[in-house]
Amino acid sequence: MTLYDDIAYLKGVGPSRAKILASEAGIHTFADMLDYLPFRYVDRSRLSSVASLREDENFVVLKGLVSNMQTVATGKFRERLTVDFYDHTGTLQLVWFAGTKWVRERLNPNVEYLVMGHPTLYNGQWQISHPEIEPYSYVDEGSRHPLMPVYSTTEKMKQHGLGTKAMARLTETLVDNLPPIPENLPPEIINHFRLMGRHEAMVAIHYPDSRQQLDAARTFCAERGIAHLVIEHDVLAIPGFAENPHDRCFICKRSLFSAMKDAAREAGCAVVVDGSNIDDEGDYRPGMRALAELGIRS
Repeated sequence: MTLYDDIAYLKGVGPSRAKILASEAGIHTFADMLDYLPFRYVDRSRLSSVASLREDENFVVLKGLVSNMQTVATGKFRERLTVDFYDHTGTLQLVWFAGTKWVRERLNPNVEYLVMGHPTLYNGQWQISHPEIEPYSYVDEGSRHPLMPVYSTTEKMKQHGLGTKAMARLTETLVDNLPPIPENLPPEIINHFRLMGRHEAMVAIHYPDSRQQLDAARTFCAERGIAHLVIEHDVLAIPGFAENPHDRCFICKRSLFSAMKDAAREAGCAVVVDGSNIDDEGDYRPGMRALAELGIRS
């Protein structure tokens, strides 16, 4: 097994899913899968309730049951699916405008679900549009990790069984069988700053052992007077990115670093710095053009 093996050979993928991963997420090899990072984590010990929802919350995790599925035609070949979701404190509405048939066929009123998404108030009722939803047993059973990574997925990925939970399972299979990842920093720097090894870091970013491990980065920065800011950015929500054009790296990097520049400006920082591999200079790297256009120091 090497990092550059075709993703089709990862257990649980196969040729059909490999095509979807390539077209929808740009994942062709094991290395690509490893670089497809989660944009948040689900801590099952920190579940919200419907009654506790607030308008300033960007993301919540709820556990409950579904009922009252209704489909409404919104055009000649379009429809909207609404589903009531309830826990012991109240009810909200889940809404889908695409992939409705696939969702409707898989929801069961007798199954407890974990719902993740951004809550909004619409006509006085809480609503989550296009939530991530998984049977709670899928999330809870057999996991050795206290935090579940959440990955960007498209409706087409979900229709082929590649929702965030499936992506988490595939990544878990990958990290459990990874060959050693070579270091790219000198040993003296690793030792001086007490950094974890590159292999350990790549595994930990997908599957932290605990929230304390995530907090360790903040502690490291605080002890050295370094401001630590996490910017959540769902890459598949970037306009044009999911269509997988030849310059998707440019589209992605431009969006990511634009958000970083905005955050840097608010923090009073004049320069944004990026680390690039020296051998990228000889390859086609459209993302490098985005850095140059935005004035990123690389």
